[in-house]
Amino acid sequence: MIIKILKIMGIFLVAMGLGFAVMYFDLIKPPDVVERIPVVGPLLAEKNRTDEVEPEKQGETQRQKDKRILEEMKAQVALANSISSKLENENVELLAEIAALSKELDTLESARAESDSEADRLKKLAGYYGNMKAKNAAAIMTELDDATIIKIFSKMEMNATAGILGELNPQQAARITQKMAAEKGGE
Repeated sequence: MIIKILKIMGIFLVAMGLGFAVMYFDLIKPPDVVERIPVVGPLLAEKNRTDEVEPEKQGETQRQKDKRILEEMKAQVALANSISSKLENENVELLAEIAALSKELDTLESARAESDSEADRLKKLAGYYGNMKAKNAAAIMTELDDATIIKIFSKMEMNATAGILGELNPQQAARITQKMAAEKGGE
């Protein structure tokens, strides 16, 4: 953002310089208001006075000055065009980067919402199973896959989880316990 501001200020300064040069070299007559500007006014007024004093010396040298000024202005215009082109390219790149970051943010927000939604569902299920008798909850859980059971257990109180594990068949309880221990160890 700061780089953009600096570049815009640079273009503005180049444009101001071009404007001053055009008035200084009498390509455009400066408005009367400009003569009242503290730094610029005296320079332009002094230039106009020297032009009035030496009209006879200006013949061929004035043409040379005009030609030189024209070349300088062409160079400044070319520089301004180059800067403008670079700024446009950078603007396009920044807009593309913003679009990519916006898309990534949308994806992350969607994933977070999905994760929050799953956590809420698991919390509700844990509440349901926690309020059941351990024997009834174990009978239902024998039909679930181990990963789902572990997710539900992670949201339940320890006493309720222990009661349900105690009611599951020993092989399934051992398998789930091993997986839970492996997950806890991996965190």
